[in-house]
Amino acid sequence: MNELITTLKGLPTWSYIVAGLLLFYLLMIIFYSKYAKNRKKQLLTQNPDAALIYCGTTQSGIKTVQLQVNTIDGVKHADWFNEGMKLVYAVTAGTHTVESTATTSRPGILHKTVNEVFGPAKLEVEVEPRKKYSLGFDAKNKEFTFTELQA
Repeated sequence: MNELITTLKGLPTWSYIVAGLLLFYLLMIIFYSKYAKNRKKQLLTQNPDAALIYCGTTQSGIKTVQLQVNTIDGVKHADWFNEGMKLVYAVTAGTHTVESTATTSRPGILHKTVNEVFGPAKLEVEVEPRKKYSLGFDAKNKEFTFTELQA
């Protein structure tokens, strides 16, 4: 035990700072994950008939496609939560206008990465209550897709 205390006293100051930052980071991850779970539970209990629209980052070969929903029905949508690496938007049943942007990234030859931005594009979508939908982007045809997910 005395050897451990002697060893800890002999460590440089920067090692204590690194350990403190790692501990702080771990605590922030724990608090954020609890916050995200509570937010999801709260949104789904307030809106039990809500349709869910999933969007996020996908990878096809070496090309990465990142989707971002700018607005739903012309306003920045506040009813969202994380599910894994995807964002999920809870919307009421009916017809909505979803404005989104897609960014594709791939490794380049002369440059480190090549990015292309598509949009913002407006999609008119029809959603039904308690169903799940996926907002995607077809990089070959350069168009946005909206499909129903099977449960």
